[in-house]
Amino acid sequence: MNTQTMASQGALADISQRANDGNREKLLADLKTIASDADALLKQVADFSVEGYAAARAGLESKLHETRERLIQVRATLDEKARRAAEASAAYVREHPWKSVSVAMATGVVLGFVLGKVSE
Repeated sequence: MNTQTMASQGALADISQRANDGNREKLLADLKTIASDADALLKQVADFSVEGYAAARAGLESKLHETRERLIQVRATLDEKARRAAEASAAYVREHPWKSVSVAMATGVVLGFVLGKVSE
């Protein structure tokens, strides 16, 4: 397995953790299919002719490409949701600055208290 493939799998795992439930289930199913197909390919590679190997590899690459495309869509969706959440947070802070400062200060006091107790 090359470095790019390992990095891609790490990115797939990271993105799949952040995807919403519907997309996550579909994405995980696709990844399981790719893993299963790769496993079957490895088991059968000894029996393949050059043409059979090329056809199996092309099928596996096609499924990998489809999964990558789906990941791009999931990432775009997550980016849009994060952008909207950031905009909503910024708007709330602009509309309620003192309330936001109070919540931040209370959080700091609680964290300071907890961390002070932990270090004792």
